[in-house]
Amino acid sequence: MNVLRDQTMALNVELQQRQTEQEKLWPRDDVSSQLQEVNRANSRLLEQLTELGQEKDKLQQELEETRKTAEKSALEHQEQRDRSHTRDYYRSAAGRKCSPTAQRA
Repeated sequence: MNVLRDQTMALNVELQQRQTEQEKLWPRDDVSSQLQEVNRANSRLLEQLTELGQEKDKLQQELEETRKTAEKSALEHQEQRDRSHTRDYYRSAAGRKCSPTAQRA
């Protein structure tokens, strides 16, 4: 009986030691789990940031293309207006030369 009691006490001591060791590890496991979750969240944020950067680059390119198109359109409009003014000027100058009042002077 004494042998059985001694074995039971020894097993209880060993069990308590193992439980104590496990309890010491639990906070590490918890911290490890938290770190893993933080890493996953950071990965998701990095992915979103990358997508936003790509979208920003695309929008900047579209904006640049739109700006170039607007500048080209404005330049063409200016050239057309200048041609129109030049044509009107020469028409009026030609009209003054051919008009009777221009011949009297």
